[in-house]
Amino acid sequence: MIGVAGDRPAPLAIDPFTGARRGLVAGPPRSGRTTALCSLAQQAARTGLRTVVAAPARSALTATAAELGLPVITPDEVD
Repeated sequence: MIGVAGDRPAPLAIDPFTGARRGLVAGPPRSGRTTALCSLAQQAARTGLRTVVAAPARSALTATAAELGLPVITPDEVD
């Protein structure tokens, strides 16, 4: 689940196994992008969905991934 949507607030969920299997989280600074991605990472880890996080080392998303035991790719990675 990624939030609520519609005229009557109802849960908005995505199925990672249908469609293009890609998502984009976009917005200006301080709009909640990192919070949304941390929430998605937590949900993926709880359900056992194989997840890799790509984020800068100083990101809160990287810290969340470390807490969840998820692999992280940073811009500084050579391989």
